[in-house]
Amino acid sequence: MESKPLKLQETMGSYFPHFLEMYINTKKIVDLNVLDEMELSTFFHEWIHFIQDLTTSFGCYNAYVYFEKLFSMGKKAMQGGEEISVPITAS
Repeated sequence: MESKPLKLQETMGSYFPHFLEMYINTKKIVDLNVLDEMELSTFFHEWIHFIQDLTTSFGCYNAYVYFEKLFSMGKKAMQGGEEISVPITAS
């Protein structure tokens, strides 16, 4: 099987740790049975990041720090005395 050359700086996937969200650069539905070799390797690479976030003290600590920062920013906004407009309307 001939290997596909990699483009430098090509984003094949990414993982957003604080939201436990993974992105795979494909137009296919992420079904492990239909992904090609490159997409599968990217999926498993990002999956390992996900597992690390849930099972390591470093990953859990990072989540704690992130949510504490969000909480602190929300608390400051509430103490500011100004009205906060929510960018999403209820339908």
